[in-house]
Amino acid sequence: MSQTRPLPADKPELAAAHATAAMLIGMQAVYLDAGSGAERPVSPEVIRACRAAVPHSPLFVGGGIRTPALARAARKAGADFVVIGTVVEEGLDGLEALVEAVK
Repeated sequence: MSQTRPLPADKPELAAAHATAAMLIGMQAVYLDAGSGAERPVSPEVIRACRAAVPHSPLFVGGGIRTPALARAARKAGADFVVIGTVVEEGLDGLEALVEAVK
């Protein structure tokens, strides 16, 4: 909708710079999104880079997180919140395991 180009997935430093810029202009949180139903989630490297760049800001990560292992990896990398919208839309099978993974 916004017609912006996505940041390259293999450049964590660029995502971190955008997160820093967001905080400098007054944003109160960062949302890293691979896209609804994405084939690949945001990488742990990008999450770690953004977490390091904005250590005291809420960090949301979503898109492509379909398994407990992926949810756990996002949290371990520094995500405060893991968004699992497509999993909920497609059915609640495995939802409990996802919830447990991010605790």
